[in-house]
Amino acid sequence: MNLIYVIAAGVFIFYFTWVHYLAIMNLKRNKEYLSKRVKKLAKPVQLVGAIANVLFNCSVAIVLFRERPHEWFFTHRCRRHQNESSGWRLARANWWCANILNPFDLKRVHC
Repeated sequence: MNLIYVIAAGVFIFYFTWVHYLAIMNLKRNKEYLSKRVKKLAKPVQLVGAIANVLFNCSVAIVLFRERPHEWFFTHRCRRHQNESSGWRLARANWWCANILNPFDLKRVHC
């Protein structure tokens, strides 16, 4: 039963982090159209997204890459593996970047 809770918590952390990432990328994409008030309202979303990213990187990503993080953010971990790793860690980093992160970045090259 405890394993189910751990898996559910991991799935929740992933989706919570990813939804904030999508929101932040959308705010970034539309920043020239946003009023100063809306930009101020968006600051907490960015802060919560950054905190969620750190939590994801220090929990779920440890399981994904079977290593402790050397950096705070998941994107930086993926970039490091793309530049320094080979084998399954490189393939996993490439998959996360190509399928989960890059399609929603304005420049399509988030990592």
